[in-house]
Amino acid sequence: ENYVGIFDWNGNDTQRRYENIETKGPQEYILFYDYMRSIMNAPVVDTEDHPVVNGGKIFNSEVTDFVVNNTWEGAIHGRSLTDIWVWERADSERHAAEMFKSNMSYRPDAIAGIGRTALDLNRLSYEVVALQDEKADVGILYSDASAVHVRQFGTVMSAAYHGVVYAGKKVQFVTEDQLEKLNDIKALIIPYTLNVKAETVKAIYDFVANGGKVLMIDQNCLTKTEHAKEQNLELVEYIRENSHVIRDVSANNNDITSPNKDELYVIIRNFIRDIGMEYISVVDAETSEPVNDTIVDVGIYNGKLLVNIGNFANTRNVKVKVGGKVVTSSYDLLNCEELG
Repeated sequence: ENYVGIFDWNGNDTQRRYENIETKGPQEYILFYDYMRSIMNAPVVDTEDHPVVNGGKIFNSEVTDFVVNNTWEGAIHGRSLTDIWVWERADSERHAAEMFKSNMSYRPDAIAGIGRTALDLNRLSYEVVALQDEKADVGILYSDASAVHVRQFGTVMSAAYHGVVYAGKKVQFVTEDQLEKLNDIKALIIPYTLNVKAETVKAIYDFVANGGKVLMIDQNCLTKTEHAKEQNLELVEYIRENSHVIRDVSANNNDITSPNKDELYVIIRNFIRDIGMEYISVVDAETSEPVNDTIVDVGIYNGKLLVNIGNFANTRNVKVKVGGKVVTSSYDLLNCEELG
């Protein structure tokens, strides 16, 4: 946040590696892109993009699919430039380190996939920008104080983010230094945010009093100041009484256990539906149950609905519902074909 107004782009180094997909989640990296673009609406430049671990020993088609997915989804969520790490071969003693012996120049199928995806992104650039620029109406509270004081905060915040994007909603992160962005959203998720500034509590109180909807993930949210002192509990109690509250949450540095992630995703999806904000959903074609591990991005271009569905974790047949009704006719822009 201190760099807002200084730079013209958001820079970072992400670690979305194929080898870490089970522990980090298939969409973890785009959280950081959306976080940065929430603070400053500018292109993301990833100067060290890690789709494959240094020295990785896995060479198969699934890695290629992962790299392609990484390239596409990163762009949809605002990444305009990326430096894939690493590219060159270990062709000299200077490059004899293990990290140079397994990456992109040894993966011609991945290079072909990146090239095709880059062409698709250019061909569909107007549609991509329409998805990028879609207004977010669901916010997630981000607090540096909670990040310092509450070790579970990052875990629950990440799970909340995934629950929102799986529900087909774009996320606006609201930080304690940019509370005015509460004016831009209709619903706020407070993810195990126990420690916040007094002005944050007052801003959320005003948000609720003016009709804003809140999902509080743990009943103890907002109860401590950034200095771990007791907050104004009268305001906190008003917020709690007028919010959807998951009362007791258990989590650690790596996972949320009660409710678990899948249960939390259902709670978030139901919250969005119950407050009248569900517009689109992706369901399993056989069970009609909503699917997780699947990003759903929505936008409008030339008066038509755009839907980007990004999945890596599982292969399944799905149906898309808009306004509760199954879509029966659509067009696949990537493969240029009609879909039933």
